[in-house]
Amino acid sequence: MDKGAHFKRCDFQVHSPRDLNWDGERPVTDEERKEYAKRFIAVCREKGLDAVAITDHHDFGFISFIRAAAEQEVDAEGNPIPPQDRIVVFPGMELTLGVPCQALLILDAAFPDNLLPAVCTTLNIEPNSPDEDRHAEIARLDNIRDFKELHKRLDEQAYLKGRYIVLPNISNGGAHTLQRPGFLAHYKSMPCVGGYL
Repeated sequence: MDKGAHFKRCDFQVHSPRDLNWDGERPVTDEERKEYAKRFIAVCREKGLDAVAITDHHDFGFISFIRAAAEQEVDAEGNPIPPQDRIVVFPGMELTLGVPCQALLILDAAFPDNLLPAVCTTLNIEPNSPDEDRHAEIARLDNIRDFKELHKRLDEQAYLKGRYIVLPNISNGGAHTLQRPGFLAHYKSMPCVGGYL
């Protein structure tokens, strides 16, 4: 019987090798990406992480590989990791909004891979081919000027409503945060559940 709250170690801002600022090898073939994803999950396990969100800028290209690696993870004896002990992989995306600031969009862990392209369409994002070694150049989403508009746009889609959270950048300083002069109204009115540093 479940006794209440559970605390998990999570990292909700992880970039893949498709990130424009990635430093190192960029796996391109499916086999290279599967191998990278397998190593990634192994490192998450070593670090004691229970959940991660893959949040490349305006891109979902690597999600399916990392999710598959988490589902196929085995222990030291080669036995499959039980579903309740697997590392949870949340599909996500780092957004550069017209607010202007950045925010993380994190979808439900069970959000289907086949609906990820529709999220891009909803946000007017034109991703490049997932076969390319890196995602497309980041174009600010100037059509999204505040967080109420972002939530409204997402909630208009039945497949998205209630299946996401938005975490704006609230770092102390910088050009991509809400924590700067002139942005108090955005901060006070946002319907977000929190923020990220």
